[in-house]
Amino acid sequence: MSEEVQATFLNEVKIWHQLFHPHVVQLFGACHIGQPFFVCEYAGGGQLDEYLRKHKDEVWVKLYEAALGLRYLHVKRVVHGDLKCNNILIGSDGLAKLTDFGLSTLNANEPENVEESAPEVGAIRWKAPEVLRGEKATFASDVYSFGMYILEAASGKYPWEMTMDPVVKYYVLKEKRIPQRPEECGEELYALVKRMCRFEPTERVEMNEVVDTLKAFC
Repeated sequence: MSEEVQATFLNEVKIWHQLFHPHVVQLFGACHIGQPFFVCEYAGGGQLDEYLRKHKDEVWVKLYEAALGLRYLHVKRVVHGDLKCNNILIGSDGLAKLTDFGLSTLNANEPENVEESAPEVGAIRWKAPEVLRGEKATFASDVYSFGMYILEAASGKYPWEMTMDPVVKYYVLKEKRIPQRPEECGEELYALVKRMCRFEPTERVEMNEVVDTLKAFC
């Protein structure tokens, strides 16, 4: 295992082992000898976006559950940093749960950290504009990514659908656009997404408000 892979693995263990919440996949243990692996809670329900394709009447409830998980991370001063379709799962208990903390950081919304450059990792179409510019992920960029995830979960399609990544980057950075409202996404949900995905990080709603809005429609 290379030093870089080991550092990423150990960072994920360091953050994940302190997280205990019904809407976060629980870590039981990890091994870094040979092929590194985690021992964690079994998420037998698969990915949330796939689950919602079969249970469309549960969109508000499951997004609310996932939002509770993300709000918990932020209360614990953890920035997820890589929210996208395969990082929100359905546990064996039927609850939506966040997972994959390989790009997560602690206290990453502190001013001295926000301006540090970060490698372009993860998936472009879920990323906030400032992260696409190379800035470090923050609580506000998590909110943006979760907004993109809401569009995906509600519609069953990737944000920006089949648009090529360089074009997506141009739309987001130069034209300050977000994807148009998918027909499967209601006006109320899209209105929330627009508030979550404003171009300026300081103008985005925080997770407390996202949770309250989603709860009101459950």
